[in-house]
Amino acid sequence: MKQAMANMRRVVLEDLRRECEEVADAVSDFFGIPRKPSVVDHYVPRDDTMRRLVTPPKKRIRVEITKPEALWIERGWQRQGNVWRGDYVVGDARWHGHAEDVGGYFDFYIEDPPHILKQHHCYVRKRGKTYFVHFAPARPSSVSVGISGVEYQLARALGISSSTGSS
Repeated sequence: MKQAMANMRRVVLEDLRRECEEVADAVSDFFGIPRKPSVVDHYVPRDDTMRRLVTPPKKRIRVEITKPEALWIERGWQRQGNVWRGDYVVGDARWHGHAEDVGGYFDFYIEDPPHILKQHHCYVRKRGKTYFVHFAPARPSSVSVGISGVEYQLARALGISSSTGSS
């Protein structure tokens, strides 16, 4: 019985490691960054009498991924005080915009967005051709998150499936 349980545990752990490798590969491929996965603390729970239960093992997994460059830096945005200026990029199209730090959160603006977005309730005309981009339910807590959010909306409005904005 002990040998059978040990074999079952070994098989389950091998399957779990294989699944973790697949997840780490998928995350790495999706974000285009190298990975350094490490799987830790696999164990089979025991009941009060210390008998092994015939249940799947609980798992704790830590996957370490190197942090990519901030999106605002990749896109060439420039910071001056609490204002960032640059272009939102979707495919070959660009729209000038800026972001303002307002106490830990950021307000985003875009100049002359596509017509379909000008009519959307998340785009509020401010001055001239500049529109405020309203994020709901919460404003972005980083410039990069806001840029990616605006680019995602632009891509959807234009019918582009990916908002990676390759330059």
